[in-house]
Amino acid sequence: KTPKDKNSRSQQDNKMGNMIHSIASNFGMGNGAHVVYEKGKLEGKVIIVTGANTGIGFATAVEYAKLNPRMIIISCRTQEKGDEAIQKMKEQLASEGSSSTTQLECIPMELSNLRSVRQFAAEFKSRSLPLHILFLNAGLAGLPKSLTEEGYEMHLGVNHIAHFLLTLLLIDDLKASAPSRVIFNASHAHTAVRSRPDFSDINYEKTAYSTFAAYARSKLANILFSNELARRLQGTGVTVNSFHPGFVASDVWRHSGAIVQWLVSWGTFKLNSS
Repeated sequence: KTPKDKNSRSQQDNKMGNMIHSIASNFGMGNGAHVVYEKGKLEGKVIIVTGANTGIGFATAVEYAKLNPRMIIISCRTQEKGDEAIQKMKEQLASEGSSSTTQLECIPMELSNLRSVRQFAAEFKSRSLPLHILFLNAGLAGLPKSLTEEGYEMHLGVNHIAHFLLTLLLIDDLKASAPSRVIFNASHAHTAVRSRPDFSDINYEKTAYSTFAAYARSKLANILFSNELARRLQGTGVTVNSFHPGFVASDVWRHSGAIVQWLVSWGTFKLNSS
């Protein structure tokens, strides 16, 4: 490349860096994100939570259920895992004295396969239900280099592209049910992306692969999509937000090495005990 080309790319990278910092300044960076609903506000509502068989998704579904919406539909990779999770949710609600009458159901969805995402959306639409909250939580981190069924880098494919498609497939349902909302479980890790992503190399075929860099890029994609979707849906009654959940020892790190999992667990313990 000529010096002029390099200077031009450097200026573009600096602009991207400034934009990323601008996003960060308007993005919840505290240790934990809290969405507060008044009791009774969710009665009659229908909610979808992806990746709700463990971790943040499981806890979110339980807390929503305590507010007695009409139905919560969870997604996970298999029907068996979903049924097990729903049983555990019911047991936890009962043990905490909840009188929730929320109907809990599972529609399986494999996010590394866009055909499965389309099947999930089709199954939901076949039930002729409204949709008031789409909570996009499912994700993964720490995977060695691998590809989705359609050939996308796994972190980008699962964390962003699958949820991007699901949102677009269900957008008319959200509009018809307004006021409604889309919520992305993002991450402060997006700030690790310091320059413009190379869209000509989304599968790291030209550059060295890093599991954390791939994860960070997927979380940045979540936030950029969330912000742009919010802009485009102004005036429709559908709000869109992304949040940083804090330092949480969830199953998202299950593919990472033992040292990383220990550090996450230790960090979470220290934060919770401080």
